[in-house]
Amino acid sequence: MPFNIKSPFLKKLINNSPVSSILIIPFVTQIIGAVSIIGYLSFQSGHKAVSNLTATLQQEVGERTRLQVLDFLGYYAHNLDVAVEAMQKELD
Repeated sequence: MPFNIKSPFLKKLINNSPVSSILIIPFVTQIIGAVSIIGYLSFQSGHKAVSNLTATLQQEVGERTRLQVLDFLGYYAHNLDVAVEAMQKELD
């Protein structure tokens, strides 16, 4: 059953093209589109995962730094309390 194509450009393109090209081009286009979409989605997912990991790492480092500083200051605060108590005992 021949197609009734009115456009001379399309008629010339279809008549001069081999059937294999007409059948292969849409499938190749679909494969390229699917691979591109999957690649883009994978890139976005990776970007989100790295961002979450960075935020978690920054929070953990901040918390550990805070604990170290408090521990450091607590040691000296304790020594200062002991020294004050010793000086008060000497004065009494």
